[in-house]
Amino acid sequence: MLGEVLQALINLSLMLVTPSGIVLLAILTIAQGLTQSSGNLMLRAIVSDVADKQRLETGTDRAGLLFSVFGLSMKAGNAVAIGFVLPLFAWLGFKASGPNDADSLFALKCVFALVPFAAHTLSALVMLRFPLDAARYAQIRDALEVRGAEPEAQVILPQEVAP
Repeated sequence: MLGEVLQALINLSLMLVTPSGIVLLAILTIAQGLTQSSGNLMLRAIVSDVADKQRLETGTDRAGLLFSVFGLSMKAGNAVAIGFVLPLFAWLGFKASGPNDADSLFALKCVFALVPFAAHTLSALVMLRFPLDAARYAQIRDALEVRGAEPEAQVILPQEVAP
């Protein structure tokens, strides 16, 4: 959650960058690079925790399925973002081939700073209410250990079709 809050603050700080503010931009870029992996690591840890919770509740290890869905959703999200942002830039008057007026450059700065700020802030707020906190996850791990360290290998086959 701290990583998401830091990311939000870094993105909001991008609004302070001016054309002559290369030093501030460099500092914010380095800070963002140092905190960027927190969200990626957090998401994978959450998928792993949810997989353990599912294994406890159902007795079936579905970690592979959950990570596959996670990977697909990440790729779909990236594709949607590109498909949304590039037309948005054009709509806001930004021309990749230049030249651009002050209004279109300000709009571009707002998109780069405020949209990620809102997303990271929302992520941190979601994490405040996420039901799998450290205490609940410890209970899940303890219950899985009581049941046995490794899940039984289960193969789920489709039902045979009667001729």
